[in-house]
Amino acid sequence: MRIQVTGENAPGVTVDGRRGIVIEAQVGPVFSVNGRAGAVSGLAEAADVPAIADTAAADAITSHVAATDPHGDRAYAANLTPVDWINATKTPYSATGDGTTDDTTALQNALNAAGTGGTVYLPAGTYRTSAPLTIPPGVTLRSSHGDHFDNLSGWTQINARIKPLASFSGVSAIRILDAPLGGYAAKSCEQRLLDLTLDGTALPGGNSIDGVQAQGTIRGLVFENLSIKKFGGHAIYFTYNFSAPAGLPQAPYSSRLRRIVASDTGGNAFSFNNTTDTTMIDVESIAAGGYGFYLSGCGNSTLIACRAEWNLRGFHIVPGNAQLSLLGCSTDRNTQNGILVTGGSAGATVVITNARLNRDGRNGGTGGGNYAGLNVDTSPAYVIATDISVLTGIDDDGSGTRSPQYGFSATGNTYVAVNSGTLNGNTAGWRDGGGNTRLQRGLNIREIVGDPAAPASTLDGGGTFDGITGSLSVAGRALGVPRPADHNLVAWTQDPATIGNGTAGTSGTLYLSAVYVPKYTTLTKLIWGSNGAGSGATAGRNFVGLYNAAGTLLASVGVDARITGTGAFTETINVTATPGLYWVAFLVTATTMPQIYRGGTLSGGLHSANLSGASLRYATNGTGLTALPAPITPASNTATNLTYWAAVG
Repeated sequence: MRIQVTGENAPGVTVDGRRGIVIEAQVGPVFSVNGRAGAVSGLAEAADVPAIADTAAADAITSHVAATDPHGDRAYAANLTPVDWINATKTPYSATGDGTTDDTTALQNALNAAGTGGTVYLPAGTYRTSAPLTIPPGVTLRSSHGDHFDNLSGWTQINARIKPLASFSGVSAIRILDAPLGGYAAKSCEQRLLDLTLDGTALPGGNSIDGVQAQGTIRGLVFENLSIKKFGGHAIYFTYNFSAPAGLPQAPYSSRLRRIVASDTGGNAFSFNNTTDTTMIDVESIAAGGYGFYLSGCGNSTLIACRAEWNLRGFHIVPGNAQLSLLGCSTDRNTQNGILVTGGSAGATVVITNARLNRDGRNGGTGGGNYAGLNVDTSPAYVIATDISVLTGIDDDGSGTRSPQYGFSATGNTYVAVNSGTLNGNTAGWRDGGGNTRLQRGLNIREIVGDPAAPASTLDGGGTFDGITGSLSVAGRALGVPRPADHNLVAWTQDPATIGNGTAGTSGTLYLSAVYVPKYTTLTKLIWGSNGAGSGATAGRNFVGLYNAAGTLLASVGVDARITGTGAFTETINVTATPGLYWVAFLVTATTMPQIYRGGTLSGGLHSANLSGASLRYATNGTGLTALPAPITPASNTATNLTYWAAVG
C-alpha cells in the first residue's frame, strides 16, 4: 500500500521529522518517507494511527491527507500509488523479479507510463530481461541498494538487479537515446539510474553488450549507487549520434555520476566520447578487459576520487578543447600505464592533482614495456601534474615483476609540467623520451628507483630537466645563470664562457674532471678541446673517457688524431646514465703535450675545496699509464690545479 503526502508543506505530516512522500505504508506504525523508514506523526490523532491492516484504515489515512492538504496538487490512484511513483511489481505492470521470468515488457511498460518526472521503483529481486530497457526523458529507474563489486553473500537480497537472459538481444541492458533516435517530441534529458545492480553474468562469453549505453545529445544524466558487472562490452558507454544535425554536441553532456563500480567488463569500463561538462565522483573500475576510463574530448569535466585497478590501462585520456581535471584519482596494478595522456587538441588542458598511481605496467615484463604510472605521449595539450605519487610493486601474492618501469614518462609533447610528487620506477623515476617542446620539472620531486622500501637510488629536487629554456624549476635558471640544457647538453664541468686558456699536463698521467648528471638519460657525446697543439703523440696511448662515481670505466675513446689539432672536439659515446657524479678522463702520451681547455689553475685545494678522494672535482689518478684503467679507485684520487673542461650530452 502506497500513499503520498501532497505538497511540500503538508501541515504537520512527518516521518521521523521529515516531510515528503510516504513510500511504503506497512502493517504497523512504521512507514518510510523519501526512502527513510520511520514512525508517522501528524496524519491523525494517535488513536487514529493503528496498525494498518485493512483497506478501510488505509482509505481513512488517505482521506485525512486529502482533507488536510491545502495544495491538492496531486491525484491518487485507487490503489493509493501516486502517479509519479510506480512500483513495477504492482498491477498493471506486474514485473516478478523472481530471477526466471522475462520481465522486459513489464519494466518497459512501467518506464513508458512514468512520464516526465516520474520514478519506476524496483523492490528487491532479480529482474530478467531479453532486450534493452529504454529510459524516456525525465524518468528515474531506481531500487534501494546497488552492490559493490562483490555480492552480499549470506544476506537476504535487499537490492534489485537487472540480469539479462542468455538469449538477450540488443546493444545494452539499459539504453538512453537522444530526441532524434528516441523519437521524442522534445529534447532528451534528466534520465536517472539510482541504487541498482546490472548483472551480466548470464550473458554468453564473447558478447559485446554494454551495461548502459547513452547515445546522442542528452543532457543532465544522473547515475548514482550502481554496480555493473560482467558485461562483454562497456559498463557505461556515452557515444555519438552520428546522424545528428550539424552544430549539436551529438553526445551526452553535463552528466553526474557518483559511487559507481564496474567489474570484469570485456571492453572499457567507462567509455566517454566528447562527454563535456561532466562530473564523476567515486567511480571505480575493476578488472576491465579494456581501459578503466576512456576519456576522449571530455572538456570542462572533473573526476574526483575515481579508481582504476587491474584493468588493461587505468585512465586513457585524449584531451578535448577545454580543461579536464583529475582530483585524488588512483590506479593499481593495471597491465599498461596508470594514466596515459595522448593525442587530442592543441590548447586543451589536463590537470592531474593528488593522484596515487601504484604498481601499474604489470605485464611489461623484465623490459618494462616503457610503461609508467603517468605517461604523456605525443600530445599537443597542456598537461600539468601536481602532488602525484607513483609507487612500484608486485602482485598481491608476492609474484610478478616489479612495475612500472618508469614513474613518469614524456615523449613528443608540447607542454608537460610535473610540479611535485614521488616518482618511483623500476628503471627510473623520470623518463624524458625526447621530442618534448617543453618539459618542466618542479623542485619538490623525489625520484626513487627499485623497491621504495630499499631503493637502488633516489634523487631529490629539481635536478632533472629537459633541454628547455625559460623554466624556474632549476635554481640556475631562476638566478639567470646559463645551464648545460641551454646548450642541449646534460652536464659540464663549468660554464664554457669561463674558460680562458689551456694548459699542458704531464704525459701518461690520468686527469679527472667531475660532471654532475642530473637525470636518467643516455649520453651520446663528450666534448673537450685544446687551444695549443701537441706533437710526438704515441699511437694508441691517447684517450678521453668517462668513469662513474664507483670508478667503473663507462666509455673510452681513442684521440690520437686530436693531439696535433686545436679547437673543440666532440667524441661519440653511448652511456646509460643515472643521476650522480661522473668523471671525464684525459690521458695523453706525447712529447709535446696539447694545451687542453681549462678553468683556473690557482690551487688544487681551492678548486676542490672541502672535498677529498672520491668526491674531488679535479684530480689525478695514476701516472705512467698507456690506457684508461678499468677500473680506478676513486679514494686514491689526488687533487690537481688543472681544471680541464668537458661536457657530456
